Amino acid sequence: EPGLPERLLHDILSDHNPLAHKALLLQIQLRQLWDDARANCPAGRLLIRKELYRRSETLDQLLEVQFDQLKSGWPQQLDSGLALDVLYGFTTPLSTAAVLVNERVLETYRHIPDFPDFYNALKNTCLLLEQGRFSTRLAHDALAPIIRRRFAESDKPGQRAARILESKK
Repeated sequence: EPGLPERLLHDILSDHNPLAHKALLLQIQLRQLWDDARANCPAGRLLIRKELYRRSETLDQLLEVQFDQLKSGWPQQLDSGLALDVLYGFTTPLSTAAVLVNERVLETYRHIPDFPDFYNALKNTCLLLEQGRFSTRLAHDALAPIIRRRFAESDKPGQRAARILESKK
């Protein structure tokens, strides 16, 4: 729709924070617009309209939007802290993105019903990116400190359990 590209770029570029990761925000917002347009017009010509655009000014807000999208299909996994736990595994102690072998991730969570489907849903949010056929990484280093902070501050059962286990070591 005319005017939407300019509005999107204006919103992203209006953040004068030099640490803002504009390319990642743009990538995920364009993906959301594309997915929403495809859902609204599955058989015809796609029209990406202004009302489909949801502004996310920061990566923290963007992470919340992605979690909200997951909540409709995976509420228990979000409420338990599983999503945050999985994403936390894709961070390093230096708050950067980590690459993990898919087989290792699936083995770690093998006790959770439907985990392979949930893992794919996480990848579909653009928070995780496949690195070839066998491994996956966090979408961007900039997400790692946000995920680590949220994990440390979370009072969800998964994170409480992790803190209890850590204190017993």
